[in-house]
Amino acid sequence: MRKHVFILGALVLLLFSMSGCEITPPDIEQNSEQNTEEDTEQNIPETLPENPVSDFEYNVREQGDIIITKYIGTEKNVVVPAMIEGMPVKYIGESAFEESDIETVVLPDTIESVGIAAFSHCQNLRQIELGSGITIIQWLAFVDCDSLTSIDLSADTMQTIQFRAFSSCENLTEVFFGDNITLIDDEAFMNCKSLKEVC
Repeated sequence: MRKHVFILGALVLLLFSMSGCEITPPDIEQNSEQNTEEDTEQNIPETLPENPVSDFEYNVREQGDIIITKYIGTEKNVVVPAMIEGMPVKYIGESAFEESDIETVVLPDTIESVGIAAFSHCQNLRQIELGSGITIIQWLAFVDCDSLTSIDLSADTMQTIQFRAFSSCENLTEVFFGDNITLIDDEAFMNCKSLKEVC
């Protein structure tokens, strides 16, 4: 559950109104346009379709679900499919995206686990959506992802963040935790030098 309450804008407007200053419509419009452009650049486009199954190597587990073992596609904005061969995709396997040049990733709600070093050394990865079914981030899963600035771990199902899961993410500035996390392992956020806000 996010616990941010952003009141800065309201305070600024209150101060202007008390001091008799006036904010002109052109200023507001210009700022709005600028924010829209920034949001478009920084956020994952909402209309991206799932990547084709051919973009992934995967295994079918005995339990009747799928583990992604390697990303072999060329798209930099990746949407992992929720189903493959009629079975749910539940796991991102060890080193599945390691050292790839992806920039954004959307994981489906079926994903329960992000494996060891799954996204390690993805230098261009700036945004990831983990989905609502995630329970565990394993060892070194996002180590050395220098472009990652924010991570949302607030899914109700999230319980465990393992050893050095986000270590050396030097530009990570904020982390959102949920209420049901039971373990944040040693050095999970080691060398995250820009980390300013934990919610």
